Amino acid sequence: MKLHFLGTSHGLASLKRANSSCLVMSKGGSLLVDCGEPASATLLRMAVLPEQPCALVLTHLHPDHTGGFTQLIQTLQLKRRTSPFTVYMPEEGIAVFKTLLRTVYLYDSVLPFQLRFRAIRPEIVFEDTSFSFRFYPNEHLACYRAISMDEGYPAPCESFSVHVTADQQSIVFSGDIKNPGELIAPLRKGADLLVSELVHFPPVGYAEIPQGLLPGKICFTHYKTTREDASLEKDDPALVSLNKKIIFAEDGMEIEVLKQAPNR
Repeated sequence: MKLHFLGTSHGLASLKRANSSCLVMSKGGSLLVDCGEPASATLLRMAVLPEQPCALVLTHLHPDHTGGFTQLIQTLQLKRRTSPFTVYMPEEGIAVFKTLLRTVYLYDSVLPFQLRFRAIRPEIVFEDTSFSFRFYPNEHLACYRAISMDEGYPAPCESFSVHVTADQQSIVFSGDIKNPGELIAPLRKGADLLVSELVHFPPVGYAEIPQGLLPGKICFTHYKTTREDASLEKDDPALVSLNKKIIFAEDGMEIEVLKQAPNR
């Protein structure tokens, strides 16, 4: 597998970095993980054909992970995609996103392809072309549950990490998490690469993960930066002590995933 980072920024809009989105490429197809803006424009600049991505995974509904969604669907419409396109997302957003598409005139009847929504179920292993993936709930949005009740719009506040397998290789995408300890469950399935956010907790939180579970390569994304756009955590002692190959993802970066044994 190869990863191409379309956007690596966090929730704050940035002059230099697009919002969260990653294209996962295997021998049999490609998969989008999250769709922060401007994912569609970036895909076009990469000359990714409209038929190529088999599906989109939305780890949660925050705008920096979903803001490019309607534009992506319109781009696939105008580029005349014909093969079905599946969106895997938190169930709480499916009806709302369907209404949003109708509101912006992207009716099912005007799409030249079948658009399918599938609710994320943690107990199911999903299969799509050459990919299989399993989801793991996390508590990134837990703080909003009481607020949603107070606002009169109660919500389950779903958020997920995902374990992706293709070409006999595996990647764990953290999505947004409350703390690194939430990665223990997906990492137990084994991983050749961990792609982890680094904005919602201090790096020392990685001490919660048994070091034998971590793969030899970790790629950090969704991190805080200086004015010069360098990572604030790049030289953090807690990360240096991991004794892993650490990469700080940048927009446009491509990473090849290599099969490797965990560093135990």
